[in-house]
Formats: sequence, C-alpha cells, structure tokens
Amino acid sequence: MNKERISNIVLLPLDSWHRAVLIVRDAALSLLLLLLCMLTISIIFSEVTNAGEAPKIYSGPYVAYVTEAGVYDGDTINAEIHIAPGQILLTGLRVAGVDTPEIRRSGCRTQAMKSLELVLGAQAKAFVENRYPVGKRFRVRNLQYDKYGGRHVAIVERKIVTGWQRLDDELLRVRPRIADPYGINKPVKPLQKLKSWCEGG
Repeated sequence: MNKERISNIVLLPLDSWHRAVLIVRDAALSLLLLLLCMLTISIIFSEVTNAGEAPKIYSGPYVAYVTEAGVYDGDTINAEIHIAPGQILLTGLRVAGVDTPEIRRSGCRTQAMKSLELVLGAQAKAFVENRYPVGKRFRVRNLQYDKYGGRHVAIVERKIVTGWQRLDDELLRVRPRIADPYGINKPVKPLQKLKSWCEGG
C-alpha cells in the first residue's frame, strides 16, 4: 500500500518548486504591504475623534503638487499631497490663514457689493494661479481636516530664492485687498469671517 501511495506522488523539478515558493512569497509580501498602507492611511487621516476633541494636526512638511484641476479660487487649490511613501492624498486644499472673495455666488447684501466681490474673487484666483500653476511643486504644513466636509486645510508655501514663502502672507499684502485674515491669522474670534468687501472695507 505504501509503495502505491509513493508511486502516485508527482515530484516537481527543483526549479518549479523554487518558482512556486517565490510566487507565494511575493503574494505574501504584497498583501503585507497593502495592509501596512491601509493602516498608515487610517492612522494619519482618521476622522474619528472624541466629542470636544481638537482637530488633529499633522505638522509635516509634505510635498504637494497642483493637480490638473488647478486653482479653484483664491483660497482653495486642488492638490496632490504626498503624505507617506506611496501614499497620495487628492483633495481640495484650503489655504490656512485667509478668506478670499467668492467667485460664483456672492453673499454680500447689495448688488454693488455682490459685483465687487465677484471681481475681487477673480483677481484673487488669478493671483494664486500665477504663483501655483498646474504641476507646481509646493509644500504644506499643519495639515488637518477642514470643518467643511471633503476638504483639508494647511499652511501652503512655495520655494523662493530666500526660502519658503507662505501663500496667506502673499495674499494679505495685496492692495486693493483681495483677502481677509482668517483662522490662524485672525486675532479675535478666529473662526469668524470678516468679508471686508461686503462691508465696503
């Protein structure tokens, strides 16, 4: 009986066994890498927070690029952020520290102010597009979820001769004004918007 069982065993050549072992090993490594990537994403960008807990801030810096969708408006850039090796976050990135005029629907009271806001909004968008064209490499710091769903907010900086230039600082220096300080740049009630263009400011 034992001889019959032995005779039914198919012996593969050594190189076939070697190939089979390599295939199994590669599959196991690929699965492990996938699990590690998923764990990294869940740790870095978990939206689950306790009630009353401050938003999680990831200091970075992270390398980012302007996507083909480009600049949305003066304070939002469609970005590809490299958050970890092999991990890319595609998001509408809100520029921390500023609020710029709307480009589509104005919230101002009078028609004159509505018209002014849309003009200033187009100017703010053009200003950012000139400095952050499609494909532009830049960096982000203090990355976190924006309070509006589906977006992120961060300090946005581009490389210049003397170092790194913050976009919020650039926008706030423009005159006539195309941006108001907001959030980290607003000394009192940081989450309240100024919208000076709606107040004749």
